[in-house]
Amino acid sequence: MYLYNTIYREHLILIKRNTPEFKEVKNLVSEYTDSSSAKKYILLYSMKPYQELKEKILLNTVKKDGAILYSLAYDSLREYICSNTKKLFREEKESIYYFKTSSASASIELPFAFAGKLKKSLSKLLMKPTKLVERKIIPLKQTPRKKAAGKKSIA
Repeated sequence: MYLYNTIYREHLILIKRNTPEFKEVKNLVSEYTDSSSAKKYILLYSMKPYQELKEKILLNTVKKDGAILYSLAYDSLREYICSNTKKLFREEKESIYYFKTSSASASIELPFAFAGKLKKSLSKLLMKPTKLVERKIIPLKQTPRKKAAGKKSIA
């Protein structure tokens, strides 16, 4: 029996905070904070509230004020990763990560993806499922209790 510690809804996967995937995403985001190659390997998207993922705009390629927009979005990403009020989700088809306040929420916040070597390292991690041991519960037989012979109660 394999368990990925995720909750599936169509193509939406909730990544719980105690999973290796969440820890690796958090590690990669914090590792590339001051790196000049962050823009190359961490793709940040922008979208209006309640838009669908297919309407996202890639901030890495924006010409006018692109560096400022990317920097602001990256700072928000670091805050969202550390926040307990935001939940991390992954789109199964495109491997795009994003945040929501709950799985029932229609609003997608701060979509991002990994490229190059970061995408490969995460895909290797996703290919290794956690193996759990199945435990069988055997019901106990109900047997009538025998009275202890020779013992007297003190009244």
